[in-house]
Amino acid sequence: MDRDQPMSKPKLILTLKIILNLALTVLLLWFLAAHEQKIRASVASDRDTTAYWAAGKLLTHHQNPYSVPSVLALQRSQGYTSDKPLMLRPPPWSVWMILPLGLLPSAYWAWAAWLAILLASLVISIRISWRMYGHDGPRPSNVFLLTSYLFAPVVACLVAAQMGIVLMLGLALFLLLEEDHPFLAGAALLLPLAKPHIFVLLWPILAVWVISRRRWSLLGGMATVFLLALAIAVVFDPAIFRHYREMLQQQAIQGCCGRPDFIGGTGRCGAGVDTARRFWSYPYSRPRIPGCQMRRSYSLPFFRA
Repeated sequence: MDRDQPMSKPKLILTLKIILNLALTVLLLWFLAAHEQKIRASVASDRDTTAYWAAGKLLTHHQNPYSVPSVLALQRSQGYTSDKPLMLRPPPWSVWMILPLGLLPSAYWAWAAWLAILLASLVISIRISWRMYGHDGPRPSNVFLLTSYLFAPVVACLVAAQMGIVLMLGLALFLLLEEDHPFLAGAALLLPLAKPHIFVLLWPILAVWVISRRRWSLLGGMATVFLLALAIAVVFDPAIFRHYREMLQQQAIQGCCGRPDFIGGTGRCGAGVDTARRFWSYPYSRPRIPGCQMRRSYSLPFFRA
């Protein structure tokens, strides 16, 4: 083959995409470095990643991640000024999600890493949704992508750096895998278990469905990863459940942060959605996607015949 032959169009497009992605990555890193001080102040004041980082930092030193004085001291070292700390609300079996953030030197870099995780979770979830519901081939349409990325709650969760998008990824993986890979589908449900109150109607329906359909493999996957998550939590803090209970019993924390995530919660994502609606009008946040019909008959597994 002649080496001087012009590059084919698909290869050229792929090369351009790689160059564009590298350029955007460099631009993002430059932006983070150039505006580090301003972003640090914003992250320290009102971002959930400040709570994730502080709890993870305490866990990596085998200390109580729910200790109000310890969390407040760490957050104040990052520029936090309030008298009431931002506490980690998810139950102990979810601390594995924030544990790696404790290895980072500051809440600022924990925010950057968590934002990358959220963006990756968003992209994967959107791709999974298109794979299940799209009909125009393997590549999502531009309208579908634009609508997905600009959906108001998505913007709100990204701005607040909350874990809602990670929970969405767990559900998307469950729906994708439950038919052919039930064990992995059950394992994916560990992500939504970080905030079980949000899916309070899902769990009893799931239990009835598992028993009636005898999907023991799915239950086995869920139980396996749940026990593994518990083991990780206990290894880093043997008294973590007692510490969690003590944190919930403190009236000051309950007063500023709402109810605990374990039994039902009132997070700040609702306020974030209202903020996002100021930027994106309500009719725009609920568009109908032209031509987005089901390529295959996907539905919740509980209601399949």
